[in-house]
Amino acid sequence: TMEDEIDLQTQAAAFVDSPAPAPIPAPVSEPAMAMATAADATTAAAQAALSDMMGDAPLCDTCGHITVRNGSCYKCLNCGNSLGCS
Repeated sequence: TMEDEIDLQTQAAAFVDSPAPAPIPAPVSEPAMAMATAADATTAAAQAALSDMMGDAPLCDTCGHITVRNGSCYKCLNCGNSLGCS
């Protein structure tokens, strides 16, 4: 009947509008923590090396991308342009 359809639609709408339960986080094992710490250390070392190469680097005058030191020059990793070479 029409009333049954309305009841079913009301129940379906209440179900769809109900908040989803919060996800339960999985426990982290010690090897996973050690791997995360090693990855963090590797990332920090890579960022320190890039910081040394790009600390005083100008922007590329062709494309505007940051450049990296290439000997006594700067090279754009985006377009390949060289800057500051004498």
